[in-house]
Amino acid sequence: MYPSLAALTGLPDPATIGEQLNGTNISPVFDAPTDANLTSALKTAAFSQFAKMNTTSVFNKFHRNQTKLMGYTIRVDAWRYTVWFPFDDVAIKPILAPATELGRELYTHAGNAGLWLNWPGENVNLVDDPAHAQLVASLHARVLDYIQLK
Repeated sequence: MYPSLAALTGLPDPATIGEQLNGTNISPVFDAPTDANLTSALKTAAFSQFAKMNTTSVFNKFHRNQTKLMGYTIRVDAWRYTVWFPFDDVAIKPILAPATELGRELYTHAGNAGLWLNWPGENVNLVDDPAHAQLVASLHARVLDYIQLK
């Protein structure tokens, strides 16, 4: 949001003044809100993250310094990929030493019209299916690039 607000108010692009942040300048959409080519070019994926206290709990109400693992997700048109890392609650970042991934998930969203009543959900993790190895590698690289940790 910040890059958009900076552009709309005439401030310099945060990246040009040394600020390192994630975000997309969507201000061109205000000039042409119905241009499908413009809107699809601005954002090709959605990213999210989910903190956990341990590998079994899905309880999401805990203190920040209790975060022990973090899941980073990329959602593209037909897929959702998530990778889980142990989390350093002092440095406030994932631990990316070799072989520290705690888990990976890949789910197809083919045929998902966005209506929860007509789609069975994410029931089969396809991350280890050799047919999807190239997709997994590509989505994994995009997650690492997005969180600026390579």
